[in-house]
Amino acid sequence: MELSEALATLRYFNDKVNHLATLQFTKYVTEHTISTPSLLAGERFIEEAVEPGQEAIEAFVLTLRFFIQDNEPISIRNLAALYDQLPVSEEARALVRGTRDQLTVALDSYSPLGIEGRRLRYGEIFDTFLYGWLAHGRDKEKRETASRWRAEPRRFAYLRTLFIMSLMDYIETLYWFRAFNEQTLAELS
Repeated sequence: MELSEALATLRYFNDKVNHLATLQFTKYVTEHTISTPSLLAGERFIEEAVEPGQEAIEAFVLTLRFFIQDNEPISIRNLAALYDQLPVSEEARALVRGTRDQLTVALDSYSPLGIEGRRLRYGEIFDTFLYGWLAHGRDKEKRETASRWRAEPRRFAYLRTLFIMSLMDYIETLYWFRAFNEQTLAELS
């Protein structure tokens, strides 16, 4: 890839992050403390979750998919691969890989909630919400799982908040990449 095309990809990535920053979801989660609903025996709430509305989540996820689907040139994985081709230091490449890996670790970590005899990972919750409910993907298993989760409204509310927390991990990662891209663009332009 030519340097000018690579730099255009960094700018495109940043433009999409800038768009995410203007969305109601992003503004809400950066201005409010998001909390999970507390559950008691019998799954009765002792407090309600504080979170953005459904439309805000859906609008955010629509653009977030640019960063998570590898058929997009600005997916986080593709951006990390792009940095391996750029004339930047090995230290810069390591920072990019490390930041991408931090997100992977966060998504691979266990959530506080168990269902059907096992604890769920944040990435599993994320994928189930995204591809089984919000994006209505072709993944029948995720759709069925999301349907079972939705059948229990209190538990679903808790899972939804955990999903939102995963989205916040993405925001943090994308903001880091945006700043790093700006620095790289200034150095290479």
